[in-house]
Amino acid sequence: MDIERLSMVEFGDTNSLNDFLFENYTEHILFRQKLQQTKNLTCPSYPIADVDVDRFDDWLLMHQVEHQFFADNLGLSNPFNMLDADFRKEDDFYEWLAQHYSAHGQIIQALGL
Repeated sequence: MDIERLSMVEFGDTNSLNDFLFENYTEHILFRQKLQQTKNLTCPSYPIADVDVDRFDDWLLMHQVEHQFFADNLGLSNPFNMLDADFRKEDDFYEWLAQHYSAHGQIIQALGL
């Protein structure tokens, strides 16, 4: 797992966004598998490997639902509200990335990965 790839996205760079989406998706798969194995939980799963930039809020909502499930079932504090970001604004984009990176770190630690 290369969590660093979650922090290496450049604003407006489609290639780095695609790398992020792939790494994020594979981590979510691992999180769901580990929760299934250790807690016998069936986690919500949404198509978060791709994003339609014209419907980014849909992707953010699906992503939020998955993170909320992870937090609730791992005893973590509620994740930040992913829908508060406007990815057309560079500052919002980077703030969201930092908070998301932190959330993944907490999940990884809680799952012992």
